[in-house]
Amino acid sequence: MKYIQKYLKQRCDNSLEVPNHQASLDIIVVMPVYDEEESMVLKAIKSLRGQDSKGIKYANYILINTHEKDNTVLIERSKRLYKSLSDDISSFNTHTCSFHVFYHHYDTKKSGVGHARKSLMDTAFRYFQSNNSNGIIVNIDADTICSCNYINAIHTHFIDYPVTEAASIRYEHIIPHNRHPIIDYELHLRYFINMQRLINLPYAYQTVGSAMAVRFYAYAKEGGMNKRQAGEDFYFLHKYSKNLTLSEINSAYVIPSARKSGRVPFGTGKAVSEASKEDYIPMSYNYDSFIEIGKWISKNLKVILDKSGNIYKYQESSSDTLNNFLQSIDAEKSIISLLSNSDNQVIRYKSFFMWFNAFQLMKCLHYMRDNGFSDQPIDSCTERLFEHLNLKFTDNRIDNLLRIREIDRHSSFDKRQALNKNE
Repeated sequence: MKYIQKYLKQRCDNSLEVPNHQASLDIIVVMPVYDEEESMVLKAIKSLRGQDSKGIKYANYILINTHEKDNTVLIERSKRLYKSLSDDISSFNTHTCSFHVFYHHYDTKKSGVGHARKSLMDTAFRYFQSNNSNGIIVNIDADTICSCNYINAIHTHFIDYPVTEAASIRYEHIIPHNRHPIIDYELHLRYFINMQRLINLPYAYQTVGSAMAVRFYAYAKEGGMNKRQAGEDFYFLHKYSKNLTLSEINSAYVIPSARKSGRVPFGTGKAVSEASKEDYIPMSYNYDSFIEIGKWISKNLKVILDKSGNIYKYQESSSDTLNNFLQSIDAEKSIISLLSNSDNQVIRYKSFFMWFNAFQLMKCLHYMRDNGFSDQPIDSCTERLFEHLNLKFTDNRIDNLLRIREIDRHSSFDKRQALNKNE
C-alpha cells in the first residue's frame, strides 16, 4: 500500500522508540499523560491490566509529556512520575499484555493532547508496519478506566465489521453526585448526537478522545492524527465518517473522570470548570435549528436520490436564516457540481455528506445560533428530544441522563440506515 510508505516518509513522528515485543500484538492502546497524579494513571493501567482478553495480545504505550509553555515545577513533577512508573511498569506485564512508558518534552508552546496522541499513535503504527500486522490502535486517557471486556470487544468488533476502519467506543462519565455539572455536559453531548440521528445524518457518532480506535492501515490512509490542542478527536474520527467507514462499539465502555480542567479551550474539563460560575445555566444547540437543517437536507436528498432521471432542482429551506448560511457557502452551486460526477445514488449520497459534513454542520449551527436560533436550556432540549424517543422526561437531570444512556447503550445506529431513510 503506497499510502503507508508515504505516511512513513512524509508525516510519521519518529520521536519515540518502538518497544520490543516478545509476541505479535493485535492491539496497542495509547495513553497521553499530562500534569496527572500518579494514582490516577495507576488506576487506568490496572484497568487495562485486568482485562479478560481471551488470549488477544495487546500493549499499552504511555507518554508523559511536557511542553515549552510549562513551568519548571510541572516539568520536574512529570519527570518524577516518569521515573516512578518506569521503575515499576514491568510488574504489570502479563502473558497477554505489556506496558511501556515514555517521556517527551515538546519544544513548542502550541503542543497539546493532539501532538501527544500523534506521537503515540505513530509509534504504534510503526510497530504494526514493521511487523506486517494489521493491528488496531486504540486511544484512552489517563483519567479513564475501562470495562473488563474492553480489549476483547474492540478486537471482535473489527472482525465482525470488516468495512469499519475506525470506531467510537461507548463512554459514560463518572457522576460524583446528583448535582455535578458533568451530568449537564454529558446530556448536551448525547442530545447533540441524538438530534443528528433524528434528522438522519450519517456522521452522528460521539467523538471522545479517550474512546476511539482505528485500523493500522486506515490510520495512514487518512493522514494520521493531527496536532490540535483540543478537538483533535472530532477532526480525527470524522475523517472516517465522511467515507461511511466509522462505526460504534457499545459492547464495551470507558469511564472518563468528571474533573475540572483548564488545560484545553473546550471539552469536558473546560465545561465542568465553566459550570462553577454563579450565573451558569446549562445550554445546548437550539432544537429547531436541527429540525430546519433536517427538512432542508431531506428535500434535497429526495431529488438527488430520485431514480426517475428527473433533472435536479435546488430546494431552498423554509428558514431565511438557514438560506442565508447556505448562500454564504454556495450550497446550490456545490450540490449541482457534486451531482455531475455520478448518477449512482450511493455515490451521490456520500458526495453530499462529504460536502455537508460534520464540520459544515457545526458552522451551520453556530451561524443559526448567532442569527435567531439561540441556544436553549439543556432541560428544554432534552424534553423535546425525549418526545421523539418516547422517553419519560423528568425534572431530575440524572434520571434523564441515565435514560438516554440506556437508549445509546442499545443503539444499533449505522450510516447505512441513514442512507436508507433518505432514499
